[in-house]
This record gives sequence, structure tokens and C-alpha cells, in this order.
Amino acid sequence: MNIQLRRAALPIVLVVTALGAAGCSSGHSSTSKSAVTIKNFAFAPSPASATAGQPLQVRNADDTAHTFTADDGSFDTGPIAGGQTRAITPRAPGTIHYHCSIHTYMTGTLSVSR
Repeated sequence: MNIQLRRAALPIVLVVTALGAAGCSSGHSSTSKSAVTIKNFAFAPSPASATAGQPLQVRNADDTAHTFTADDGSFDTGPIAGGQTRAITPRAPGTIHYHCSIHTYMTGTLSVSR
């Protein structure tokens, strides 16, 4: 292979190698697997799951404010405006029932694992 061809091929090899490495996965994600969305005056998924000690993102996709409030008082986001996101961090494994303190008919269950 002549020197000009090697110089042209090197950037291609580097890009392909970088793309291949970026596509590899160890099965772990750097983003939180846990998230709850509030939409149409309902929590989803239902039931939701989280890992103790890890943040749980709560996104309000409605136009009105909602809360994500544990029945046992272990967490409360306070009002989340439409289009906003808040996070809570469940501390202990178990099942936690929650509700929206503004619209009390909105309820759900959070399963927290270790």
C-alpha cells in the first residue's frame, strides 16, 4: 500500500473504530432507568420502579401543576409545573403508594429495589 493510500485510510479506520466502541454496551446505562411521567392526569408507568439511593425523574407532561407525594411522607416533589421535571431519591427498598396532593384521585405505586 502506498503512503498516500495509508494516510487516507487512517482517518477512516479511526472513525470506524470509535463508532464501534461507542456502539458497544456493557448492559449498564449511565442514565437513570427510573422515570415517571404525569400525562392526562395519570402517572405512568403504573406501577413504577426505582432503585434505592438512585434518583427517580418525575416529568409533568400536562399543562397544569401536579405533585408526586408519598402517602407515607417519605418524599414530596412539591408542585411541578407543566413541562417541568423534578427528582426524588427513594432511600429504602419496599412498596410506596403515592398520589398528587393537588388532584388526590391521581394515585400510583412505586416499587423500590436495592
